[in-house]
Amino acid sequence: MIRFKKLNEGRNWKDQIKPFNFFLVGFQAIEENDKAVKPLAPFTKDYQKIVYEPFIDYESGEVKEGSQYFKPLSRTILQYVEHLENKFDREIGF
Repeated sequence: MIRFKKLNEGRNWKDQIKPFNFFLVGFQAIEENDKAVKPLAPFTKDYQKIVYEPFIDYESGEVKEGSQYFKPLSRTILQYVEHLENKFDREIGF
């Protein structure tokens, strides 16, 4: 609950993150001060909305905001396509 303290400040009880609530975790897209920024946001069914609202950096506990912290799906797909994989005959390739 310590990680959620800053995000819960000033919110009504019903809007706070509480024990056993669900939350969303974004893929790390950038680093700050040589540490990965890992977005952690309250659960919502509108997934597109979380990139524009405040979130907690899972590593530092700081509240941050901005879509630049989230890894876009397009980059995830390109990395998957370009990723080398182990083949059956123990070689590595595409």
